[in-house]
Amino acid sequence: MSNQVFTLDDAIRGIRKRYRFVAICLIGIPAMILLLTLISPKYYTSSTKLFVRLGRENSSMDATATMGENPVVAMPLTREAEINSISEMIQNQALFADVVDELTPELILKKTAPSEDGETEIESPPGIVDRLMAGLIAAGVVNDLPLRERAIIKLQKKVEVEPLDKSNVVLVQYESYDPIVAQMVVECLTKHYLKRHAKLHRNKDAYEFLNTQTSRLKTELNANESEFESLKRDAEVIDLEGEKQVLVNRKAKIISDKLEVDAKIIALKSELVDLEALSSEINRDLVIEETVGAGNEGIDGMRQELYRLEIQRENVLSKYSASHFKAVAIEEQIEKAQKILDSAEGNRKESRRGPNDVFQKNEITLNLKKPELSSLMAKSAAYQSQIDEITRKQKEFIQMETKYLRLQRTINLEDANFRKYVNNLEQAKIDSLLQSENISNISVAQPASFSLKPSSPNKLVNLVMGIAFGAFIGFGFSIYREYRDIMSRGPVRRIGSNSVPLIGMMPSLRPLTPAPESVAIHLGEPSANVDE
Repeated sequence: MSNQVFTLDDAIRGIRKRYRFVAICLIGIPAMILLLTLISPKYYTSSTKLFVRLGRENSSMDATATMGENPVVAMPLTREAEINSISEMIQNQALFADVVDELTPELILKKTAPSEDGETEIESPPGIVDRLMAGLIAAGVVNDLPLRERAIIKLQKKVEVEPLDKSNVVLVQYESYDPIVAQMVVECLTKHYLKRHAKLHRNKDAYEFLNTQTSRLKTELNANESEFESLKRDAEVIDLEGEKQVLVNRKAKIISDKLEVDAKIIALKSELVDLEALSSEINRDLVIEETVGAGNEGIDGMRQELYRLEIQRENVLSKYSASHFKAVAIEEQIEKAQKILDSAEGNRKESRRGPNDVFQKNEITLNLKKPELSSLMAKSAAYQSQIDEITRKQKEFIQMETKYLRLQRTINLEDANFRKYVNNLEQAKIDSLLQSENISNISVAQPASFSLKPSSPNKLVNLVMGIAFGAFIGFGFSIYREYRDIMSRGPVRRIGSNSVPLIGMMPSLRPLTPAPESVAIHLGEPSANVDE
């Protein structure tokens, strides 16, 4: 069995054989497409460009998200991610629904068209597509969707959002049957998205929540401060630490003074014991004056006699020697008188007794020390009373200090929370004002354009496509027909312009160089035709 091969010459021959059909396709199909392009409805495109800059949305977080003790660090999105997020949010069904509700579904679905003044709307007659859809709906082939849903679906199909490469610009386009409608849709879509963008980056309830919490914290803080002030006023305490230190210092001083007084009391008691012991050992009175030989007349006379005898002895000795009997006799009398006088002088004493000065001084000292001891003991008791009073005050102060510190801690915490809420409230207030004014990091770099030049259908593109389609149909169909003719002939085929029967085929050899698979030898031919 032979393998038939379709060559380029066969294809060219097929095109030549059917040149009329090829010419009709090359001329007729582009002409028909051009005609359809001319009579088809025109569509107009309106576009706007949104510039995405760095703004508050990139550098700050929601005011309610920064209420923790530790600061919250928000990792900003990359510019590419941010722009892609904006592009995705523009293609939002809810956003399209807002546009449809504002512009009406009839305007978007070409049920009505804006008048020349742009204020009133006129009804458009139903087109072929509308009649066809009505028939399909009546036949139950297509679901009968409400106009609003159909308008939303149309917006989803027709709105194009494209982030421009290597830029911070987002291009928004919409194609419609009327340039005014296209511009209105783009303007409305941009307006609603700017509002939605401001709401998405700001919590609408944050301001009310923070305002309520700030008012509550302010009320609680004022109540605790009033209670704290009343506590200080009732306790007559201005500075807690200062008052506490005063009590400690005062008690320490009183204790020190009491210890000193107690030491004096102990010393004084010991001194009084010694004084009392001394008073018991010494006499109350003593001899303060004593006279010997005074006040005795006999003794005085004997002394006079002794003086007379001594005078006589001197007279005798002046006349006689000491051994004379008269001198000896007088000497013996003198000795006897002297003995008698000495004996009498020893018994003649006169004394006068009086109070003992040592005893009196000891008694005076004792009498002075006893009141001093009583005074010191009273002073010690007073010091002890003061110490007890200060101790009682310190116990009361400890209880008051606990309440004082608790209130102070509560006030400090509430004050810190109040300050934090006030700061966040201010941030939320700024966000609320920015939201109410629709201020965000997106600016309209190019307003919605108005172009009277139709964006579709494109005559030149359609003509080129028609020519290409006609060439494809004409050439393709001719080549296909020639291929079918050759494949259906079996072992006989045309070579050149003559039909010669095939008498044999040789199998192809595999030399070192590429060669045909088989060689056909025909009658009347000097050389064989090569068939792949």
